[in-house]
Amino acid sequence: MPKLSPIDRVVSTQVINNHRLIAVDRQDAEASFKLGMTKYDLGERNAAMEAFDKAIEINPNYAKAYFNRGILKFDIRLYTEAIRDYSKAIEIDPKYAEAYYHRGIANFHEKQKLAAINDYNRAIEIKPDYAKAYYHRSLARYSWGEKSGAIDDTRTAGQLAFKQGDIDLGTKMAIQLRKWTKERGY
Repeated sequence: MPKLSPIDRVVSTQVINNHRLIAVDRQDAEASFKLGMTKYDLGERNAAMEAFDKAIEINPNYAKAYFNRGILKFDIRLYTEAIRDYSKAIEIDPKYAEAYYHRGIANFHEKQKLAAINDYNRAIEIKPDYAKAYYHRSLARYSWGEKSGAIDDTRTAGQLAFKQGDIDLGTKMAIQLRKWTKERGY
């Protein structure tokens, strides 16, 4: 979680109070969701979870609330529960590339490498320029034994990252590519 300056904390507290009032007064799913996001940004995980739960209770078809609750569950290493929330977000919005990507990460943590690869495939199908999905798919493919495919994904992730201005990811991919190609004798 990012550290907030004192002024940002005051502003965030005011935002929280406003969202809390709206959420309580109107039973507004969006306000509960925003309250959850603000609480998450402040590092208040339990309050964030309660707000996401409330948003889902008010609107059971709120894909973003399931998705963000999944991120929160992943953060506290409840991978199976995170997968359920990402899956629900995907059920509601089958074109939710980020939900497939994050479910892939959770599946990888659960040692479900093929499921992870399938999720990254779907994320990339929906969003072909998704550099991070290529990167994580490369890791899953490499650990699955698909070394050649992993190298291709690493190359693609690096090219996309540099093209999108993500120098950190692009550099990471260049280093990884050099390592893997050296291992393979290229």
